[in-house]
Amino acid sequence: MQSVIKTIENDDETIIDRENKTIYYTLSETELENRKSKWKRLEKKVTSKLLEKYREEWTNHDQKTIAELEK
Repeated sequence: MQSVIKTIENDDETIIDRENKTIYYTLSETELENRKSKWKRLEKKVTSKLLEKYREEWTNHDQKTIAELEK
């Protein structure tokens, strides 16, 4: 399971269900795969050791969470 949030664009129809903590979107599987293949992580230059450590920890956390969801 990969995050779909990163593929949603401004004009996409979305419905946010706060009560059930769910976001619905109207993208075809083809369009979704097309956007995922084009998406690139934004890399910003880290200006301090503390921010660098924070980024490393959260990047690893995200990868672990995705791996656990895929099990």
